[in-house]
Amino acid sequence: ASLPRIRSLAAADGPHDPLRAALERVLASGVPEQLNGMAIVNPFAEIGPAKLHAALIRPLVARGRILGALSLVLGDSARKFRPEDLALAEELAGRAAVALDNARLYREIQDGDRRKDEFLAMLGHELRNPLAAIANALEYAYVAAGDPAAFQQSREILARQVQMMARLVDDLLDVSRITRGKIELRKEIVDLQSAVSRATTTVEPLVSARQHEFTVSIPDRAIRLLADPARLE
Repeated sequence: ASLPRIRSLAAADGPHDPLRAALERVLASGVPEQLNGMAIVNPFAEIGPAKLHAALIRPLVARGRILGALSLVLGDSARKFRPEDLALAEELAGRAAVALDNARLYREIQDGDRRKDEFLAMLGHELRNPLAAIANALEYAYVAAGDPAAFQQSREILARQVQMMARLVDDLLDVSRITRGKIELRKEIVDLQSAVSRATTTVEPLVSARQHEFTVSIPDRAIRLLADPARLE
């Protein structure tokens, strides 16, 4: 196979750090480079010679994306890169790119599973709320069968909670949001007193059945919020 195009840098490139500059170019373009015939400052001098005399830089490319770059360097000025060194650099770069890409994909899968679990746990919790309200409203409707006003109130609770459950099921069936872990908030101008009233009406049968005392204290003045009324309640 033909070797990729190699760009050689001469000492005339100036006093800047040619290795860093070459790495930046490779990361930007994906074109491999080779530095020859010049002293390159070794950024890892603590584990090798202070000066490097040649470098091979290969991009790490997987599925069309540049994930990084691999540098092979020589500290011995008497040695030159041979064709087998170039082939080795290509092989190492290819293997490293595949390993990095697999690690990234594995992390994305783990993150997706975590978001999905959190999403389903939240919806499962939210589904219990309307189910409890529906059960309470049905029980209250039987008790209040002879009271038209109370019976109508139970019907309104049932209708509202069934609508809420339908919305939650829609969220549950939205696969794209499950994988992203996103909940859609349908915001509108909401009157706080009305929201509190609807929420307390929902739990009143349960409070009465258990002989609990439930007190609500909110300001008399109107308080308007930009919120999702269903999830606020």
